[in-house]
Amino acid sequence: QSLPVKTHYEKKGLAHVISAVPAPEEVFIEVEKVLDPLLGKADDGARAAAAPPAEPAPAPAAPAAADEAPAPAEAAPADLTVPPVPGELPADSTILFVLGGPGSGKGTQCDRIKVRYQGVVHLSAGDLLRAEVASGSAVGQACEALMKDGKLVPVSVTIQLLKNAMIQSGGSFFLIDGFPRALDQAEVFESGIAKPKLVLFFDCPEEEMEKRLLKRGETSGRSDDNADTIRKRFKTFIEQSLPVKTHYEKKGLAHVISAVPAPEEVFIEVEKVLDPLLGKADDGARAAAAPPAEPAPAPAAPAAADEAPAPAEAAPADLTVPPVPGELPADSTILFVLGGPGSGKGTQCDRIKVRYQGVVHLSAGDLLRAEVASGSAVGQACEALMKDGKLVPVSVTIQLLKNAMIQSGGSFFLIDGFPRALDQAEVFESGIAKPKLVLFFDCPEEEMEKRLLKRGETSGRSDDNADTIRKRFKTFIEQSLPVKT
Repeated sequence: QSLPVKTHYEKKGLAHVISAVPAPEEVFIEVEKVLDPLLGKADDGARAAAAPPAEPAPAPAAPAAADEAPAPAEAAPADLTVPPVPGELPADSTILFVLGGPGSGKGTQCDRIKVRYQGVVHLSAGDLLRAEVASGSAVGQACEALMKDGKLVPVSVTIQLLKNAMIQSGGSFFLIDGFPRALDQAEVFESGIAKPKLVLFFDCPEEEMEKRLLKRGETSGRSDDNADTIRKRFKTFIEQSLPVKTHYEKKGLAHVISAVPAPEEVFIEVEKVLDPLLGKADDGARAAAAPPAEPAPAPAAPAAADEAPAPAEAAPADLTVPPVPGELPADSTILFVLGGPGSGKGTQCDRIKVRYQGVVHLSAGDLLRAEVASGSAVGQACEALMKDGKLVPVSVTIQLLKNAMIQSGGSFFLIDGFPRALDQAEVFESGIAKPKLVLFFDCPEEEMEKRLLKRGETSGRSDDNADTIRKRFKTFIEQSLPVKT
């Protein structure tokens, strides 16, 4: 799928192939050689900013990690307000908070809960904030600026994003993942939305969480997956989040579960808590909540979390993303960033954003996940398609990208991990615009497999196993390489 994309743009003289095997900072030197003539050279300060510091800069509090909701700021900028969506939550709504330290396995257990119990709307405050940033909205840009400055996103923003997503989902049973992280967040949520029915707290010793996060850091490319920053995050967690656990224990709502055993053993304890509240499912549901002993065969590998889905041949008639008002600037510059799973696209995109001013970074995968996380009708339909092993229509991905580009107000766009197939490239070019150039990060299959398997030791992702990884490589070679040419 993806190698034909590479081939397509090579024929047009737009594809720049860069080896992704060296260390990220060495790869970025080659990226600069391509982009400087187009975007202009930055001074040494910008070049230094694009490189990670030798040691994490000291800060009064650890920055919010990608899988955690940010802690509240003491005061919000006057214009940092998330517009409410119309509607109300059902009076009989059931809300479950899922808490635990970084690396405790909250996300893995939430995934199992969604499969095991029907009608669960899973919302991650961190995902919703990332979705707002990915959308390029005024609020998203303001939040991104705050986080880059090491400042905290206001609790009012996080609460309103959650409330909007809950209303838009149309559901009444909500699993709130990684929130609240501090007592004031709990208080504002309860006064502004509702009180939780119960709280699951995944308890894991600090040394075990550190071991998991450091293991993940070997392949994640995340700046906060290093020993010093991890310990700062633990300190913040202990100071801010443990009081939340104590608060709900006093109310008799907190159920503390050890997160040290294997995920399937942890989930047995989760069931003991949730079955009385939600009702027991049959053995089929129980089996579905557990990963299969061997990956089920499929005609194509499912889209990974860091990849945009390939197009379906036909979209359901009602699966249409409403366009937002406005148009893209006539002088828009679009760069596609391509490469196989595990090639380090995301790491290089992060460096490009720091090195060059005015870059709007959009990931088709992030935007799709944001739509699913929002609980909208389109998001629910996409989630159902993916659960059935079906492909999300290319029209959905294209419209999500176009909406985000318009809403950003920018004119220089970095499109990450898209297009993955030739028809996606053709629809994008006819419906939006042609790219100015294409960066393709070239990495041998065995190196990408090694990185992904390493990540799989701690990621909990079902697609980080040898069989599924090889299927993803096969899909990538068949679809995306022709786009490059």
